[in-house]
Amino acid sequence: MRADWLKRLAENCDNAVGKLDNSYRFTLQKVLRRRVATIVAAVSVLAASFLLTPFIGTEFLPPSDEGAVSVSGRMEIGTRLELLDERLRRMEAIVYGAVPETVSTVASIRGERCSIDISLTPTGDRGRSSEEIADDLRGKIEGRVAGVDLRVRVPSGQFVLDRLIDTDESLEIEVRGYDFQVLRRLAKQVEAVIKEVPGVSDVNLRDDEGVPQVEIHLNRNKISDLGLSVRDVTQVLRTAIAGSQAGNFHTSGNAYRILLQLKDAERLTIEEVLDMTLTTPGGEVVALRNLVETSASRAPGEINRRDQQRFVSVGANVAGRDLGSVASDIQEAIDEIPRPTGYDLVVSGDYEEQQKAFRDLTISLMLALLLVS
Repeated sequence: MRADWLKRLAENCDNAVGKLDNSYRFTLQKVLRRRVATIVAAVSVLAASFLLTPFIGTEFLPPSDEGAVSVSGRMEIGTRLELLDERLRRMEAIVYGAVPETVSTVASIRGERCSIDISLTPTGDRGRSSEEIADDLRGKIEGRVAGVDLRVRVPSGQFVLDRLIDTDESLEIEVRGYDFQVLRRLAKQVEAVIKEVPGVSDVNLRDDEGVPQVEIHLNRNKISDLGLSVRDVTQVLRTAIAGSQAGNFHTSGNAYRILLQLKDAERLTIEEVLDMTLTTPGGEVVALRNLVETSASRAPGEINRRDQQRFVSVGANVAGRDLGSVASDIQEAIDEIPRPTGYDLVVSGDYEEQQKAFRDLTISLMLALLLVS
């Protein structure tokens, strides 16, 4: 019985293959008789397929569920470590309750930034994708931790590449120019504009307002009236803040520099420094604050350059849409932003790498066709 069934199955397969072979032979004969019409039809179909290009999205690498979600927060530069730790614990309390699929987490603090990296259960053991978990987490954590700029990111197919090119965002808009104030103003406009583009999430102005600093300006007239020199005042400031060399200690043929500095100098506030006193040639004791003027300002934490131009970048991630379509909409949006001569707005990040890859692929395809023909 089993042998008969196998025999009939083999006969049916042979018949099917025979019919397919006959159909192919018949079609091939027809095509060879009408070569010109066949070529025209093939070229027409190819040309028609290009008409669909505007309706097809593009990605640099296909997205994938890597079983991880990252939550990061940034606070003002100079924030105390104790306050950062307290805010991180608030973030943990929200995150752990919102993600039951968690297997393990790593919480860390670096500078003014804190982050929680979450490892999820395998895809088959959970009912939500990592992207869905991230979307839910964004809604639950937004506005819940005061003073912290929060972002939720899902590592995708280009996660390793992001590490190599040192970026955390799928898209970056570089504001290029010279003057920092103009760059920051344009960057804030870009940040506001791209937030309205569908599919954009986690918008992040990567340039901060700068590192807080206090500028000390010497009042040369007062210093001169009291019989002091500028060097007398700067020497006191140098000793209090950076320390000054008081001499050298020689022993066994070696010389060691003697550095004179106030105790716990790195913990002194500017007010404590200004309370220091100097003695004038006439024996009068004068507080340092009476000889200087102070003003608060900010200095750039870092200066980035690209193509010999300074730039400030605005980063963003893509959710729910393809990278190419979102980048195209962003380009249209930022083209409407007025900017002075010499300032440019450039879409970069993964999108820039995608465009380079497309150009290289096009050149390779053209060369292949040329060599084959």
